[in-house]
Amino acid sequence: MCKKHIKHNKARCNGCLEIIESLHRHHLKSCRCGDTFVDGGTAYVRIGFKDEVGFERLTEYDEECDCDVREQDCAA
Repeated sequence: MCKKHIKHNKARCNGCLEIIESLHRHHLKSCRCGDTFVDGGTAYVRIGFKDEVGFERLTEYDEECDCDVREQDCAA
């Protein structure tokens, strides 16, 4: 089974255009205008934002496959 590991937990606020990154579990990071936040570091992804502002998800993953079947059969 393939597992996605979080490499960088990031987002860009569409209000102030700041890119923010949560570095570790329970590290809640807000942008300078306060409209967007990211949390979870490399443990989980949680992003909050104001609907009228929005955000761009910039989270990056390392994908590791530890299965013995063909790659297309490996569920992410």
